[in-house]
Amino acid sequence: MRHKRTVNRQTKMIRSVWFITLSLGVMAPCSAQTEMRSAAFRDALVASVCAEIHRVRQIGLRQDRSAVPALLDILQKAVRDGVDEELLLVRPQRGMPWSASYPAHLHTATIVALGRLGDLRAIPVLEAFRNHHEYRRFAPLVSVAVARIKAEQAVPQADTLAKWQAKVERFAEALGLSLSDLISTVRQTRGVHSGRSAPAQPQLALRALAEMAAEAYRQGCQESFDWLQRAGVEWDADRAAWLTAELAVRSPEQRIAWLMEQIRTKSALNVVDEYLFQALADQGERAVPALEKWLNALWDERTSEKPAPYTRTDRMLRLCSALRHRQFQSEFPSAAAA
Repeated sequence: MRHKRTVNRQTKMIRSVWFITLSLGVMAPCSAQTEMRSAAFRDALVASVCAEIHRVRQIGLRQDRSAVPALLDILQKAVRDGVDEELLLVRPQRGMPWSASYPAHLHTATIVALGRLGDLRAIPVLEAFRNHHEYRRFAPLVSVAVARIKAEQAVPQADTLAKWQAKVERFAEALGLSLSDLISTVRQTRGVHSGRSAPAQPQLALRALAEMAAEAYRQGCQESFDWLQRAGVEWDADRAAWLTAELAVRSPEQRIAWLMEQIRTKSALNVVDEYLFQALADQGERAVPALEKWLNALWDERTSEKPAPYTRTDRMLRLCSALRHRQFQSEFPSAAAA
């Protein structure tokens, strides 16, 4: 019964904080009182920025153009005020597809979201952000986002093959490349992104192309992916682009089932597999029932006479139980203090 009560508590926690479980690492306990206060403050900062990352990603994925000013404000504030020095010192221990500070992941999510929204107001803000001496490393991301905005402006609705081809041509042109050049560059850098460093511009461009193809597919151009493949695009050259292509042709329910199956069948995870968790988090509230079912199944296995072999995907359990976010401290005080 004790295990069952724990399961019930944790499944409730998932519903409340699922949007940050894939971003938070487990912080080591501190012994001194001052260190505990510092750790609690840092945890609150981390939880806050993770929630913001989720919000920003959802703005882009849901095409919420009314939120463009809020996204621009994130980058303008970073240029004006800099970033929180305490957060700069804290790097995610797990849950992020590549290693960087939390502010860097927030800025990345913001730049990508602005590219998805295709609003011309973003271009001068993106360029000012890129030109700031502290943020020049974001230049590849900004270049791809600006190219995508220009492509979206040129062809807002790519519902035919001709329109889709024109949109791709405009995107490549804005990057200063032809489509064949872009494909060749991606092939040359295949396998370079290990997951520990930020993706290079060719991988970022391929991801943007995959998302644009998915949007064209939804708008009615059923040949969007096939045409790019015939042109020589290899989606498996980048994990995130491959995932986008795989998920685009599935319904929301099928996406969740497919992602859960991919995660459950792994006995070990590498850094790049974190994209699976990110894709699942992007499904939002719809993913909660599947996670609850999995959580209960894992606990049943652990309490059975013949427990299943240990898998690293069990860390989802630890992430759920280790969160210390004020949003649920009052509701789950014992879990929040775990």
